[in-house]
Amino acid sequence: MVDFRYHLVSLVSVFLALAVGIILGAGPLQGSLGNELSGQLDSLRASRDDMRTQLDTANAQLDAANTAVLAAGEQLTAGTLKGQRIGFAVTPDASDEDIQKVQQEITKAGGSVSGVVSLTEAFSDAATSSYRSTIADSLTQYLTDVPDNASTEETLGRAVATALRGDPSDSNVSAILTTLSSGDNPLIQTAATPKAAATAVVLVTPSLPADTSDTSTTPSADASAAALESANATTYRAAFAGMSAVGPSVAIGGGDDDLLAAIRGEGSGSTVDSLGTDTATINTVLALGAELSGKHEALGSEKGADAAIGTRYTPSAESSSK
Repeated sequence: MVDFRYHLVSLVSVFLALAVGIILGAGPLQGSLGNELSGQLDSLRASRDDMRTQLDTANAQLDAANTAVLAAGEQLTAGTLKGQRIGFAVTPDASDEDIQKVQQEITKAGGSVSGVVSLTEAFSDAATSSYRSTIADSLTQYLTDVPDNASTEETLGRAVATALRGDPSDSNVSAILTTLSSGDNPLIQTAATPKAAATAVVLVTPSLPADTSDTSTTPSADASAAALESANATTYRAAFAGMSAVGPSVAIGGGDDDLLAAIRGEGSGSTVDSLGTDTATINTVLALGAELSGKHEALGSEKGADAAIGTRYTPSAESSSK
């Protein structure tokens, strides 16, 4: 059994050590500890200010670089779309700001926006697949050269492109637009009624991928979202193939966009990634010039891109009159 004196000595030692610590902390060590902590705080503040300065400098350099790219790009694209009429097909969740930037650049290059249709959720929703099939079958009478084995999505893509590229006064074009936009589950909405036959069509996919950072979602919810994204990619890949079969077409989308990657993998038409950047805005005009000159290009910095910046093409007079 441990002697009581041992416990007494232990308690005295603990209190003695505590007393010595208090005395040293309030006396000889107080100044040195305070000075050291104060020095560390000053160092952290200096590092913070230095990082802020570096960030401001980097942002200024980036803004200057973007301005230079845009200025150089406008010289590269000047006149390349003279007389061209561009129709737009816009998927749900695409950025209006990004679309406006592209349309403004088309105008600066001498072109014009002839019409804009917005594809609705029903265009790719699995719940409306049977309805879409029925609509696609009814539209074939207004379309030309539709392969016998064409899928529902490809047929609908042909229909959208034909509506944008056809003469607005043509009864077939009117019938296509009415069929696509009518009913309880309209497949399109007319954002800007086509006022002239487009010479090329731009498909705008969402500028950014869906946010998957929400940790509150369950594995089953993540799986459902992945399945939906895959279904959308399949739908729009086939739809764009149908659009490009009708005439010059360009698909544009975000930097890390699985939907655009799927379209690019199809190998039809031209594609531009990193939508929202000045480079993508310039590349869209260059890709349209390439398409109107009979060439396909994959432009940008993401997987599958052939070049970071496109080549200047001036479409022939024949393409302007189509």
